[in-house]
Amino acid sequence: MLSLSKVELALALALASILLVSCSIIIPGKENDQKEQLMQQYLDQAESHRAEFNYDESLIYLKKALQIKPNNSEIIYKIGLVYGIKHGQEGNSTIIGGRRNQQGRIKRHPESSYIKSVRYLKKAADMGHVQARQLLRALHNNIQHLDVKY
Repeated sequence: MLSLSKVELALALALASILLVSCSIIIPGKENDQKEQLMQQYLDQAESHRAEFNYDESLIYLKKALQIKPNNSEIIYKIGLVYGIKHGQEGNSTIIGGRRNQQGRIKRHPESSYIKSVRYLKKAADMGHVQARQLLRALHNNIQHLDVKY
């Protein structure tokens, strides 16, 4: 039977630990690639549903992509756009190229598509997304929304 001294055993354990750590470093890289691929699939699905005017499904896939990359300003911007389009489809004037509000400020439900759109666009603009900032400026100029100052 093979007997190992305490030093040899300690070295063997250290070597085994190093191998385990190195394997765990390699695996997350593959996991990140899989997450990137999954996120891209979600974004493709979202775009496909948006092109078919199925905005609720598009939002579902955009939010799934956002769960993978929570600080991605482009995804946040796209969610804001889809909520804005959805707002227009609900019989309201769309925030994209909207019209001036002649009757003063309208109180909107906090969970309306309009409010969600502005919330996501603000977040994207705060993260430095140029198009979100430009859209919010246009929104402010078109309908004089008091909460939108970009």
